Amino acid sequence: MAQKDSGVPISVSINYFGDPYFDGEPIPTIAFGTNPIVRCKDCRAYVNPFIRFTDGGTRWICNFCSSYNNVENYYYSPLTSGVRNDIEDRKELQYGSVDFLASADYMNRPPMAPTFLFVFDVSKSAIDTGYLQIITASILKAIEEETFPGGDRTVVGFLTFDEKVHYYNLKSTLKQPQMIVNTDDDHDFLPIPEDLMVNLADSKDLVIELLTQLPVMFADSTEYDTNMDHIIKSIGILTKVTGAKVFLFESSPMSAKFPHLQVTQKPGVKDRPELLKPTVHLFKNYAVELSHMYVSIDQFVISGHNTFKNIATMSDLSRYTNGRFYYYPRFNSQMQGIKLDQEFYTALTVKSAWEAVGRIRVSGGYRQISTLGNYLVKMRTQDLLCLPVCDEQRVVFYEIEKAEQSMDGPKKKQTYTNSTDTHVFVQTALLYTSPEGERRIRVHNLAMPYTDVATEPYEYSDVNTLAPFLLKKGIDNLETLNPNFLSTRSYIEMLYSNIAGSLNRLYRNNLPESIDYLACYCMGTLKNEIFSPSQNIQANAYLDWINFLRFQLRHMNADEVMNVIWPQIFRVDDEGLSQENLPSLLNLSRQ
Repeated sequence: MAQKDSGVPISVSINYFGDPYFDGEPIPTIAFGTNPIVRCKDCRAYVNPFIRFTDGGTRWICNFCSSYNNVENYYYSPLTSGVRNDIEDRKELQYGSVDFLASADYMNRPPMAPTFLFVFDVSKSAIDTGYLQIITASILKAIEEETFPGGDRTVVGFLTFDEKVHYYNLKSTLKQPQMIVNTDDDHDFLPIPEDLMVNLADSKDLVIELLTQLPVMFADSTEYDTNMDHIIKSIGILTKVTGAKVFLFESSPMSAKFPHLQVTQKPGVKDRPELLKPTVHLFKNYAVELSHMYVSIDQFVISGHNTFKNIATMSDLSRYTNGRFYYYPRFNSQMQGIKLDQEFYTALTVKSAWEAVGRIRVSGGYRQISTLGNYLVKMRTQDLLCLPVCDEQRVVFYEIEKAEQSMDGPKKKQTYTNSTDTHVFVQTALLYTSPEGERRIRVHNLAMPYTDVATEPYEYSDVNTLAPFLLKKGIDNLETLNPNFLSTRSYIEMLYSNIAGSLNRLYRNNLPESIDYLACYCMGTLKNEIFSPSQNIQANAYLDWINFLRFQLRHMNADEVMNVIWPQIFRVDDEGLSQENLPSLLNLSRQ
């Protein structure tokens, strides 16, 4: 493959729980019953359409490590012209993406139910924004329309907090919800051992009553203080056994007075790029612990004032639990209420994989060198990603390069791609629990052809994936090195310059159509606020805004990032506009 000659990086955008079949055809489900799933004995790759059967169908060759594997009796089929006779019945040998039903060997506990914990800030400033009425109405809508994932298996729980934490007993035999206020500083124990997380179907009437009452219960709140440390500990103790998807709503400006969210003042210093990084690692440490308990946190930070919240630090709770982060500065329920409602309702009802872990494999001779996105590597592993709740929109970018054989150090057994091979293979596997309670493994396979012609990678490159990848590389550079906008912009320019130099050498002035807009995308990336802020970096709401944008861009898919690199506008002078007939989209042509 002419990777070095062409200068094109190999980047792969992976949607672990994505459905690639846009024609509505469901991903095939493969069941081996009590027999083990067919996997390579050496590299553990899953059986896929690119393996080769040999020796009359008694052995197969792994396309990742070239190992020979014996075919067990339950999977044997004779060959005709090198093709299995039962190929039409073997979807895993026809489709690039499949779901394998996992056996008990893939479980260390019974499959979890779809579990939701709603955590509401009920301080006075939070109540004054009006967000609580919007969110409780949205949850009631999901209950009425039966759009909660999991059906009769769904489990829910509720916490509210100001300076104290309030638990809610929703045991189905009660006549009304029971609020329990924890006034102790010790939040390592629950006030009651059970009935704080309940089956929604069993306690439906109590849940509806609680959601109806909550906005009224705290309407006259006079408590301004909140305690983030206590509420995070309460989340952990309440969900550590079951796991959960947590919706955490925070609005009080007093949270910035929480010691771990305060920043050191430096009078006279105009620019403080170090504030682009978290000021402490407390929230990351909490997130690591929660992620290994299969807890994912979606945060909704709703600010009614132009107040600094220290989002760079707070967002670690979502970043390392594979959650989402939503930020509403200067929130006005009349103007932004619909946006809050729709984003929350989508996050609540989206189809998701539960207690999930994911991994990528690359064929011999190539290696994965970087991972870009919001993720956490599972403890005691090198590449297994913790993805506690993974929906269809979560994306991770990987960078792959050819592995060079080192002449130094002790000799190690390595497998290299043979000259007769024609492709680089990529396989991802997501082990997860479905909303219906089945343990499954979703496997995606990709084959990229080799070429000795240096120009061909450009002819077939997807520039709308390449440009988002380079933007995410810039974010990674900004976050992992000492934050410096000038050096990061220079780094991005270098990435594009390497490609431009190869283009000039290979094509002169006759560029392929597929990369006509590469220079435009480079400029759009460099001008983005996260790399070229319009204000000095200080502890203020503007800093929160660009840190929020950076969080969003890390987990966006390629199409979403392209809308940021090269925004589009609505043509509002179209005639006959309506809810069904939306205005056409146009690319921006000037600034």
